[in-house]
Amino acid sequence: MSKPRERRFLVTAVGGGVGQAILKALRLSGLDLFLVGTDVHPFSAGFSLCDRAYLVPRAEEEEYRTRIFEICSREHITYLFPGSDPELLSLARMKKDLLCSLGCQVIVSDEPCVQVCRDKLRTYEFFKEQSLPFAETVLYDSLEVLIERQGFPIIAKPLDGSSSSGVRVLFSREDIRTLHNVRRYMFQEYLIPVQWGKERVTPQDVFASWEFRQEHEISIQVLKGLRGETLGIFVSENVLKSGTPMRVEPRSIPEVEHVALRIAEAFCDLGLFGPLNIQGKITRRGFVAFEVNPRFTGITAVRALLGFRECEAIIRYLEGEEPNTIQSLLRPDTTKVALRFIDECIVSRESIETLGKRRELDV
Repeated sequence: MSKPRERRFLVTAVGGGVGQAILKALRLSGLDLFLVGTDVHPFSAGFSLCDRAYLVPRAEEEEYRTRIFEICSREHITYLFPGSDPELLSLARMKKDLLCSLGCQVIVSDEPCVQVCRDKLRTYEFFKEQSLPFAETVLYDSLEVLIERQGFPIIAKPLDGSSSSGVRVLFSREDIRTLHNVRRYMFQEYLIPVQWGKERVTPQDVFASWEFRQEHEISIQVLKGLRGETLGIFVSENVLKSGTPMRVEPRSIPEVEHVALRIAEAFCDLGLFGPLNIQGKITRRGFVAFEVNPRFTGITAVRALLGFRECEAIIRYLEGEEPNTIQSLLRPDTTKVALRFIDECIVSRESIETLGKRRELDV
């Protein structure tokens, strides 16, 4: 793709952590850009990082496609970055039309890749077919089989959930009975980090001061080109609080990178393009994944600060820049650690009311 005269970006779901992380990463880049943001709510902090704001319908609504095309056409958008899970499938279905009719490149994988990743049971089955390590995952009808094979505790995740929202750790059948509508959940073996030095864990191991311990979690971000080539890989060990990474430590773990690249290669057969995030733990049987998503994440800007500038790299790749230039943007600095905190922005009530009424606003 030839370099456009002016780079105009659309980032969706800027009210959420992923969209905001993409905006921050783009602002940190060396790119000359104009940022347009969308969200379903006018009370979205990410609009403060944009040059122009638009309200859009939810991705599952019929008007969503029309509205996205309207915004991309009006704003002459050259690159579109999805910022939420619910939009991935809609934008995967739209990306060819957006590119052919408007010259807008959507940074999203093909529909088959997105479908497998969005359906967590299909994700597990895909990993099993490819002989790749993934936490055993079942629906309610097979829960007893999981308990017999893995024992307690087990993880219960809402089928339509995102991130760690609604996740429960179950230690007994009594705990299972406390779930409201068990068929709305999938169930997964609890992966014990090898660092704990235990084969079985108790509630005291899993919870600290009544809070779910999310330590020693491995996050891997793989960036893939249009022909399946690997542009870069970033491995970090994270500590999370309520599902949000609060400490991010870049790591060099060759055996983890090897598994991650095998996983990404398998997804290339389904049309993987751009980012693939793999989450897992290092257990007694090696690295085992428990989640995979074909998108940027809430720590995209953190990775950029740590030397892995994936948003800028994918743009420069699409514009045909030299491989050496792209590689120079994707060099994790393992000598640094990222510590995170909540930040704020102050906006006028008038601007929020105007956006709510007009559904668009110059920020």
